[in-house]
Amino acid sequence: MIASGPRSTAAGGPALTIGHLQVGPPEHGICRHGRLLAAEGRRRPDLVVIERSLRLAGEPGSDRAQLQATGRELSAADVVHLQVSVSGDTTWGRNRRSLVNLDTFRRHCRAPLVVTLHDVNNLRSLGCASDLDWVRRAAVEVVKTPVRPAVRLARQLTRGRFDLSEAFRSASRFDSLYPYRVTRWVLRHSQQVLVASGGESETLRSLGMADNVAMIPLFIESGLVRDPTSTPAPGALRTVIVAGFIFKSKGYDVMIEALARLPDVRLVLVGGPRLGASGSQTLTRLMNVAREHGVADRLWVTGYLAEEEYQQHLGNADLAVCPFEPDKSASGSLGSLIAAGCPVLASDVPLIAEYNAIVPGAIPTFSPYTPESLARAIAEQLRKPRPERARDLALLRERLSIRAIYDRHLEVYRHL
Repeated sequence: MIASGPRSTAAGGPALTIGHLQVGPPEHGICRHGRLLAAEGRRRPDLVVIERSLRLAGEPGSDRAQLQATGRELSAADVVHLQVSVSGDTTWGRNRRSLVNLDTFRRHCRAPLVVTLHDVNNLRSLGCASDLDWVRRAAVEVVKTPVRPAVRLARQLTRGRFDLSEAFRSASRFDSLYPYRVTRWVLRHSQQVLVASGGESETLRSLGMADNVAMIPLFIESGLVRDPTSTPAPGALRTVIVAGFIFKSKGYDVMIEALARLPDVRLVLVGGPRLGASGSQTLTRLMNVAREHGVADRLWVTGYLAEEEYQQHLGNADLAVCPFEPDKSASGSLGSLIAAGCPVLASDVPLIAEYNAIVPGAIPTFSPYTPESLARAIAEQLRKPRPERARDLALLRERLSIRAIYDRHLEVYRHL
């Protein structure tokens, strides 16, 4: 546990004590987000910060003991801030286990809760607009569960096979409904829920879950701007990057197809597969797509990098592309690019429009969402000097500095 020492306010009263809990691997984006918020809190002379980081093992007994002890420790705070993803397999646990773990912590933590809810736009694919819709979806699964093994056995027999274990494997499919249940839990058990974009706020509002929701954008770190370490040789391939963990919603397919139309460009995926088995599957599929389009020799995946090396890759890139799909939630990797001063080109989606509303034109966009349109936009951007393309990012860094964004968090903490 990390805790700042006892302090008092200028008026002599007790300082506000804020608890921060990160659950998951330290390299996970939402854990890093929580750590940096806690670090900013420790820089404030009128605050006391208690910080805990846990990594659950998936073993119910030991996980329960950790969460119970941590809940009791953080009960000493005036308010506790959690980071929760609606699809947090590698953080709070997979599906039902995440609800059990959240419940265990809440039962043993008496302090008011503030929760930043991440990946909210993943809910849009569920088609649930209310609790009643969720019950209907669950009821359909209950009906289908006993039928699936029989259907599978019938198919096996037509192929001359018989495998009972395969027929009964994953007979029920409630997995897709758990993001909705996690969101409902957070809304019911938190005094304040924070989301990082207007689009995420609208998603919750459309589901009738906006009563205690506030929007605070992701902060941009300072002091991370990197200048390129070398000047490209004449005729050398230009370096275009897509940064961060590899998720489907980042739009890699359209980027790889655009690369086939840009013979003077190499693509570097600065990062690695998302945590969990599905990440490796996504990367394997993307490499197959690259081979199909004849660009595998111009595609490089760095894998997970230490912070300094990651930042230097961002500093050396000619251009970063964020070809986000329309429902992309707030993006930590986009924040890292802005922090590094790396010129960005993005798809014309609501998330990017929110940044451009703060500083008009800071992030150029491409439209329509096609490989041809993206390739043309990349070529156009690469014709401009890099400093010109990065100029307006400095103002975004100032407007969204961690100091300014933490002040908004502090208003929430003090209000509870």
